[in-house]
Amino acid sequence: MIFRKGMIVGMLLLMVSSMGYSQDPVPEYALDDSVLIIGVRENEVATYNTIATKLPVPIKSTPLSVSAITGLINTQQRNVILSDALRNASGVNIQSENGVLDYYFIRGFNSLENGLVMTDGTPEPEATFYDMYNVDRVELMKGSGTFLYGGNPLSGTVNLVRKQPLFRNFASANLSFGHFSTWRTTVDAGFSDEQQRYAGRLNGLFQRSDGYRDGRENDGFAVNPTFSWRIDNNAILNLDVEYVQSNYTPDAGVPVHFDITGQRAPILADVDREMTFQQTTDASEQTLMRARLHYSRRFGDNLVLREKFYFTDLDWVSGGTLLNGAFSSSGFDVVRRSFSDLDDKQTLIGNQIEFLFNQTGDQYILNIMAGFEVNRLEDKFQLEFREGTTVSLQSPETVVDPGNGLTQFLSEVDGSSTVLAPYILNRLSIGKNIQVFGGGRFDFVNYTDTRTDGSLSPIGFFSTDTETDRSFSEFSPMAGVVITPVATTSLYANFGRGFAPPSSQVAGDAEPEESQQIEVGLKQQFLDDKVSATIAWFDLEKKNIPILDQTGMSRQIGTQTSDGLEIEVAARPGAGFTILGSYSLLNAELKEFTEFDSFAQSIADRSGNRPAFTPDNIANVWVSKQFTNGFGVGGGFRYLSDQFIAADNVFEIDGYVAADAVLFYSAEQWTVRVNGKNLNDASYETRGFGASSVIPANPLAIFGSLQFNL
Repeated sequence: MIFRKGMIVGMLLLMVSSMGYSQDPVPEYALDDSVLIIGVRENEVATYNTIATKLPVPIKSTPLSVSAITGLINTQQRNVILSDALRNASGVNIQSENGVLDYYFIRGFNSLENGLVMTDGTPEPEATFYDMYNVDRVELMKGSGTFLYGGNPLSGTVNLVRKQPLFRNFASANLSFGHFSTWRTTVDAGFSDEQQRYAGRLNGLFQRSDGYRDGRENDGFAVNPTFSWRIDNNAILNLDVEYVQSNYTPDAGVPVHFDITGQRAPILADVDREMTFQQTTDASEQTLMRARLHYSRRFGDNLVLREKFYFTDLDWVSGGTLLNGAFSSSGFDVVRRSFSDLDDKQTLIGNQIEFLFNQTGDQYILNIMAGFEVNRLEDKFQLEFREGTTVSLQSPETVVDPGNGLTQFLSEVDGSSTVLAPYILNRLSIGKNIQVFGGGRFDFVNYTDTRTDGSLSPIGFFSTDTETDRSFSEFSPMAGVVITPVATTSLYANFGRGFAPPSSQVAGDAEPEESQQIEVGLKQQFLDDKVSATIAWFDLEKKNIPILDQTGMSRQIGTQTSDGLEIEVAARPGAGFTILGSYSLLNAELKEFTEFDSFAQSIADRSGNRPAFTPDNIANVWVSKQFTNGFGVGGGFRYLSDQFIAADNVFEIDGYVAADAVLFYSAEQWTVRVNGKNLNDASYETRGFGASSVIPANPLAIFGSLQFNL
């Protein structure tokens, strides 16, 4: 490992020593992060991003791994939530969080503890479904994003670029329906005055589905009005408000069947894949309110001011069943269960102020982005786990053991964190072939909480009351270089360090979680820029991972590493013809990693094991073609190799291939689409609860939609 990292550092030094000069002309439309939208390009393949540097830099000139999924691709594939869209990006493994929120792994690390989701460049609290009804495109920056965005994005940062007013009048409505009694209605309408000084837009959603598995009903409603005021030719003000109501039934999944005699390895319980083992009262209800106020002004040709105020409020009440495995006793198969209840309220309020400055000389171009962010997150929650009933595996409505219903673990927390953070990023182009990026963010964090933590022991239930008031500061640097020996080839490298504030589930003194990454790559254009490809190699390490011990408390006793190779290809070989492809090869390992084994009732050493849900190989391909007569067709597949479901590496989910397709026709103001999901009816599973359950994925499903545009 040390030798390999030394080789990478040597490559970086070699690249820097061969400095040349390169610059990319930046069209004005690329400055949409400043809310100065001059035009909109309806491309299947994205060429610019706003996430990696907060500067208008083409993807091919960015020293980081960036994936961008456009609105047209999301429409073709019928991507309704964030996880659907992220399947197109290399190194991303889409899983589930009991079917009630977006959950995925980036480069071997899960999104809740290691990722950050943003809307229009401003952070979101965890955790919810991010619906795509009002999203123009999805951007993903892999690796640490703390050099710009602060704590938590150790392995990946996602930015949802939402639809903004367009200073013209338009309207569209879409109705879709299909398997599992699913139907979904969206509206998108905009208006503008004749002088194009004022513009508004309204996006709305209403959906409902019974779900594939028994008792998995869900429904949702959302509305997102936005308003823009072009104050003058150099300034614009944008107000955005969104309300989302989501009601989902959590999915307990299907239990893993354990052999307590140890004569065979655990297997998936042999039951109908639609069967449910949970309570009929299970429910998850989320109410979310977002408000954003963005102001942007140009000062001459060299300076732009951006200010973003953001507010998000999330209420989440959830009660669910957790499966602790299936067992055979006296020839009778049973399923052990526990019950959980969560009442969580999160409120995040903050402001970003940024200045973008550029200067051009005879032999250089200098771009500087300097900003300051202040925010406060208040999180008040109660989380309880209770002993549940034991039911028959073959007949879940039959209770074998009622249990005592006692609380096994309880955590009541009223916490808040305040962040003050200046940050800066420079892009310097020198000569003809080199761009150097450097900068970082300094976070001052104060965290306070009052909490009660308790757990059940053989001699009774014990709880402790604690108060925490801790402050720390952390600098997160990033350095990168892009060499362009010829116009179609870019070699890049980056180094970064990141951190995440200690989890509120860690009682008492705690250290920030830390990560470090080295990455090198190649970005290549072919066939007059009709084909672009990115190859990246990375080495990522994370320390101070909190893990539950036998008392039910989190201790910072974990270290994980991952390194791998990622490839992404995007092509437009002809009019209306799009090809997207991605592949990742991942090597992940747990180091200095111990956890409490609930079966053995002892501390187990998992060092050397492979982390959960880190398959060796992930591949994704999508090809679509729209013909001049209005017809269009598209299709593709996704492949994942075998993956463990827990750090003990005992039970493994088999690899699979799932194929999707779309057929559509557009005529004047109408568009009709038919989407097929999992057309080969692959039988595979996704993440359940720890080492003791998995959730069967949806089988073959067909969905139709009708869209009308004015």
